[in-house]
Amino acid sequence: MTRLHVETHGTGRPVLFVHGAMGHGRDAWRMQLPLADRWRLLIADRAGFGESPGGPQDAEAQADDLAALIPGGADVVGHSYGGVIALLLAAQRPDLVRSLTVIEPPALGLVRGDPDVDAFVGRTRVVFENGPSWPEEQALRTFLLAFGLDPGEVRLSDLDRRDVAATIREPAPWTIPIPLETVAEVGVRTLVVTGGWPAGETIAAARSAQRALAAVARLIIERLRAEHAHFPTAHHDVQSRRQAFNERLLAFVEGG
Repeated sequence: MTRLHVETHGTGRPVLFVHGAMGHGRDAWRMQLPLADRWRLLIADRAGFGESPGGPQDAEAQADDLAALIPGGADVVGHSYGGVIALLLAAQRPDLVRSLTVIEPPALGLVRGDPDVDAFVGRTRVVFENGPSWPEEQALRTFLLAFGLDPGEVRLSDLDRRDVAATIREPAPWTIPIPLETVAEVGVRTLVVTGGWPAGETIAAARSAQRALAAVARLIIERLRAEHAHFPTAHHDVQSRRQAFNERLLAFVEGG
């Protein structure tokens, strides 16, 4: 087990925030810092990312790391890959997860066979298979292009390089088994958040990625009888819509 670096802000109800790939806690959740007026925010860096020690871990070990941060339980919010780990945490330790919010989790293994999912896996597979032998700039650029994003000129700090290196050495998200039936059985309150990806109107890869992640979201909503919040003008980082996202998250977490 890795002792994770955690930034703590505020007091009151504990809410654990779990970042996705190619980044770290503060990078992913800076727009949520105003919520510290209401909650005790636990903003974690997953093992090997940000300021956390360690290196690549399997998904179950990552979920164990998160469980160690919330021995008394917490509401859990996960973005992208962090949403996959948050789902696994809810399956492994439902006693610790008071509510679960996942933002476009790429649990693509749940819907293999969907044309957009398979295309998205095909575009991102190369990053996980070949990325460890590439310069970090190439790995990040290829990863962003798979999402239909224009990476522009890539300049990386030492911390950025660490985040990229950790991403390309962890398990590809579609290889992680997610026992949704376990989460459904214990009845963890769940909110699934999606974005409209306006770039998808003109960029084919973005349109395909959005449809792939939407297919995952639909399945999770159906299986878990989850609530759904859709932000039409948001891209994959829906939490960047600070006011609208924070208001919806606040309503969900405190509405249970």
